[in-house]
Amino acid sequence: MKMMHPCLLTGPFDWSEARAPRAEFDTRLVRARAAMKTHGVDCLIVHGNAFDHGALAWLTNFTPKLGPAFALVPIAGPMRVVFSGGPGMRPSAQMLTFVEDVAALSGVEKDIGKWLNGAPSTSGRVGLYEGRELTLASWTALRSLVPHDGELVLLDAEIDALRRGKSPAERHILSRAVDVLESTSRAFARVHRGLGRREAMLAAEAAAMSFGAQDARFRMSSRAFGPPAPADGDNARVGEPVCAAIAVRCGGYWAAGQTMFGDTPDSLRQRARAIMQSVLATARPGVAVDEVRAAAPDAAMTGHGLGLCLEEAPRFDAGEHFVDGDVVNLAVSLAIASDQSASWSTIVRVERGATRVLWAASDLDMPADRN
Repeated sequence: MKMMHPCLLTGPFDWSEARAPRAEFDTRLVRARAAMKTHGVDCLIVHGNAFDHGALAWLTNFTPKLGPAFALVPIAGPMRVVFSGGPGMRPSAQMLTFVEDVAALSGVEKDIGKWLNGAPSTSGRVGLYEGRELTLASWTALRSLVPHDGELVLLDAEIDALRRGKSPAERHILSRAVDVLESTSRAFARVHRGLGRREAMLAAEAAAMSFGAQDARFRMSSRAFGPPAPADGDNARVGEPVCAAIAVRCGGYWAAGQTMFGDTPDSLRQRARAIMQSVLATARPGVAVDEVRAAAPDAAMTGHGLGLCLEEAPRFDAGEHFVDGDVVNLAVSLAIASDQSASWSTIVRVERGATRVLWAASDLDMPADRN
């Protein structure tokens, strides 16, 4: 789903105090600076581009629509945002963030180097967040800016951990994204029954945009219970079962799920529902991802966190644990033949009392609670 990225972001990404309060970002900045102090970092560089900008959006709400952008965060004082584009684009760029100091990026060495030289620093240690998505040229340029006696410190793991427990404001936006996912899925199901999967995808995409989505992506099987393939040149029979993964973004936050459309055997759905219920009974804060996988011994179980990125922590790597407040897409796949499978998923919020189902594939018949 991540690779199905549009060439140009066109949706509305302007910052809104009503949707994302400034106080929310102030709290995040305090927590990020605490992580900086823990690692002896005086300056933090946060990178983002049109493909991967969750880190940048989390701290500044800024979403790059062209080339890369950077938030420059001192240990004290105001932040700065530099973006790809000409100086004439500054008014438009300013609307994407609450940060007052916004400027066009003329070059990593020139602009970020000048900022680092003027920022108060005693250790020479420079923090970097979301650096894994940098181009080689930008990475080399940033490395050259670090003093010879200094160090470039990667803070992805530390700050990613701060993003996992969603605040009330984030949960509200995610709830809206889940509502749009449900409406989009229903539109797909309605059209698929009469016109097939390609027309269903087009109708569902139009529906998602009409419901307020900034982005909508679809991945479907090439035949009934088959492997993924593009919908172009679709020659499947109308009503033939299809596994579709649907992702929508609203207010910068993603909701994603998988479900089967068309007539699928009741026995498959019942097995998937029983396995999913066992998985949900196991998923709790502090529980290892491997332990949750063990609750689905007869199925392939995958998952990933949802938020400002399509795939956030937990990413179901070995040794990872759930934390209180994780919003996760949990998917169960049942093998039918060597190259055929059926998949269903739920979106859940992991909580201490009981894991809450926010959305479930419609034919799983599992009630959702979005409060």
